Amino acid sequence: MRLRHIVPTLGLVATAISAQAVEAAPGLTIGGFVDATLEFVTNPGYNGDADANIDFQAEAELRVGYAVSEKVQLQIDYEVYDNGDDAIEQAYVAWGVADNVTLMMGKWEGLIGYEAWDAPDLFRINTSPVFDLNGVCPVGLDVNFKANENLSVDVYLVDGVYVQDQVNSDMLGVGASLTYKAETFLLDLDIAIDPEGTGAGDDAEAILGVNLSGEYTGMEKLTVFGDFAYRDFDAGSLFGIMAGGNYQFSDKMSATLMVSFLSYDEEIEDPAFPEMEVALALLTMPTGDQNFGLNFELEYNSAVDMDDDEVGFYVEMLAVIP
Repeated sequence: MRLRHIVPTLGLVATAISAQAVEAAPGLTIGGFVDATLEFVTNPGYNGDADANIDFQAEAELRVGYAVSEKVQLQIDYEVYDNGDDAIEQAYVAWGVADNVTLMMGKWEGLIGYEAWDAPDLFRINTSPVFDLNGVCPVGLDVNFKANENLSVDVYLVDGVYVQDQVNSDMLGVGASLTYKAETFLLDLDIAIDPEGTGAGDDAEAILGVNLSGEYTGMEKLTVFGDFAYRDFDAGSLFGIMAGGNYQFSDKMSATLMVSFLSYDEEIEDPAFPEMEVALALLTMPTGDQNFGLNFELEYNSAVDMDDDEVGFYVEMLAVIP
């Protein structure tokens, strides 16, 4: 699993854009995926984009990377959805200024939180409610300092950490991530602020965020992970906790249990998040090829402002260009 909060240093860019090299253009790599899902939900429209109890969802992404030189690489991820929308998810240039310093500018998958951004790197079909607190794909500048083999620091200045393209905002979001990674243990601390996160002028509301996430892989076949998120607005505060584990039954099958809980001040009206979610996912590779997955997920959501609790069942076919 590739953690979305680790912005790759130059030495890791090849992993982030891994694919078979195109012989006609050395240094060029191409990857991507097609993700198709059948979903059945008892409370359509509350969680996700479902307009009916039974719905199909599909998206595709093309990833292109190019090594300009040993010290400079670029990455472009282009995503298309079944409703006709499309977006540049990533478009950045990474420059290895020194052996332990990488400068990156452009748009990239967010630094904050544990869960991966895209389907190929998830431990389940959907993301948890805590993922929704963790902002957007920011546009800006990131500087990565690799202190040693285990410890790295990211400092970033971006056009919105939590809210993209802030309207009439004259202030940029700032943040820092401290990542410690050992052989079987990973811990990440992120602190960020949008000075004008939800507006501009006198009505602006700053957003302060703190995230602590981690992963432990020291037990045979079992990966344990978690994420804690705290957000402070002018209107109030909220926090979210996600904990889960993935057990590998065989080379062709694993299962994930993920539990999430959100709590928010009463001043925050009509929150767009469930208060609690429990998800159980079965991930399979029926052909034995790791680039094709047939996945199943059962999900339960509960919130005070919902007329009824939501139960969702999902079936996913996922094909990946490695």
